[in-house]
Amino acid sequence: MRYASEMYGIPEADLAAVHRRRVPAVETNDHPRPRLEHDRWIVDCRCGSGAGVDRAGVARCFECGTVMGVVLPSLVTRQQVETLLASRPERHRNWRPDGETLADLQVENHTHGG
Repeated sequence: MRYASEMYGIPEADLAAVHRRRVPAVETNDHPRPRLEHDRWIVDCRCGSGAGVDRAGVARCFECGTVMGVVLPSLVTRQQVETLLASRPERHRNWRPDGETLADLQVENHTHGG
């Protein structure tokens, strides 16, 4: 699954610097829960855009400049989710942490041949 560095084609260590050059940062105390959508870890920004999440749990909106700390699932959960979704085509690698369990993903894989 892809994190912000892979989505934007920017090395992880350079994300913050590139973000600062593109738009002025606006810090927020929001701590949204990211989801997997089309193989990408993202959160919704308050401006309506999607923001890519990095491995450190920071999302940067390149549209409005908002920088958000996000609540990532545990590393074990992320690895389990990513493993279950890996056999699917990218457009079907989707997961929402609010109510979609690992068992749900397993059933979907079995039902749809994933």
